[in-house]
Amino acid sequence: MSKAFTREDDTLEEELEPSVRLPEGVKNYITPGGYRKLQEELDMLWKVERPELVKTVAWAASNG
Repeated sequence: MSKAFTREDDTLEEELEPSVRLPEGVKNYITPGGYRKLQEELDMLWKVERPELVKTVAWAASNG
């Protein structure tokens, strides 16, 4: 097994989860500013980073 898939310490799963949780059944709404920030990040990923990644993968595939 690759070292990348092993834990480096014995941290429990419960410790990795966020400490602040909403009660069951409560909706977590997003603010207009938060939505705008997420939308900008999505646009950047689709319009800037993804085309660059596609070029790199296409180049690698053309090399066999």
